[in-house]
Amino acid sequence: MELPNRLYKYQSLSIQSLKNLKRNCIYFNDPNNFNDPYDTTQKIEVENINTEIVKHFIPATQGNAQLTKLIDKLEEDSISKEELIELILACSIFSASFYEEVIQNLGLAANTTLNEMGSKIRDLSLNFEKIKEVTKQSLFSNVRKMINNVLETERGELFKNIGVACFSEKCDDILMWSYYTDGHKGFCLEFDTSYEPFNKSHKVEYVPNSIKVDPIKVLFEENNHGYIIESYLATKYIDWKHEQEWRVIHKEKNKEYIYKPNALSGVYFGAKIDFTDLEIISLIVKGQNPNAKFYRMKKIPGEFKVIREEISYASFQEAKVLVCNQIESYLKSGITDIKTLLNYIKIPASEEQKITIIEAILDDIKLKKEGRK
Repeated sequence: MELPNRLYKYQSLSIQSLKNLKRNCIYFNDPNNFNDPYDTTQKIEVENINTEIVKHFIPATQGNAQLTKLIDKLEEDSISKEELIELILACSIFSASFYEEVIQNLGLAANTTLNEMGSKIRDLSLNFEKIKEVTKQSLFSNVRKMINNVLETERGELFKNIGVACFSEKCDDILMWSYYTDGHKGFCLEFDTSYEPFNKSHKVEYVPNSIKVDPIKVLFEENNHGYIIESYLATKYIDWKHEQEWRVIHKEKNKEYIYKPNALSGVYFGAKIDFTDLEIISLIVKGQNPNAKFYRMKKIPGEFKVIREEISYASFQEAKVLVCNQIESYLKSGITDIKTLLNYIKIPASEEQKITIIEAILDDIKLKKEGRK
């Protein structure tokens, strides 16, 4: 899927999130810390095990080419009793679990020896057709387990150090605002995906069941199974689909990455954010990237959703300059009454904020007259 032009990261307000914002920093988290207990930890399963897979895997493990002939005969249903015994013996040598599975599925005692089973096969005490079927099923089952174990081991090694940073295609998901921004009291960062590391994001796939690995790719197409393992870093259960998530994967976990200031193209404020918190975030962002845009999320009466509304923000000093220009002529004419001056101020601020600004301007004038400024 084509990478979106923008990706979003929902944030709660904390000392750490403000520090990260000031430092232009994103954090690559340990996947074990994710809130979904199945995220990145799904059991690895291999699909479509067939005779060819079994023939290539077992000789590669055992180094016994004779096994392939016996497996072919088992598949062709032309195997003799002695050849079946030979096959069971050979497979039992490199896989004790194979033999355990055979005797269990045949209903034999757990301590049944191979010689005892051989005798039963020879004198037809056991149904020969059933033995062939059980042998084949157990052979396929154990090869699947072996491949699973190889991949589980590789995944364990890879995941020991891997770090992941998570983003979304959406900035207006009411659920994500609820549980990632402390109930709409936090903020959401907008990143330009033409910048690193956002340009290396992987789309998360949402599935109803655990994904299965194609053994053809494991055995024949790739020496490095990393691409298979990485797929488990970008797969989640279908109930999370509303998040429309993208992920950046790093070779180190608990790693900070410093992005270019211009990569942060916008900031969205939650519908319930405290205005002081909004000011703190805005001041940080304007100091890093004055071109970043600001938006306030607002509720829609009668609908269960939030939409963005672009807002402008000026620092207190910037607001003072703007207000001073608006009321300068009135101040020069001797008007200092705050209520009167309020009528001439045209800025998007509350009355309380406007009064604070006027008081600061009047105080500056007083200090200048006294020679203290």
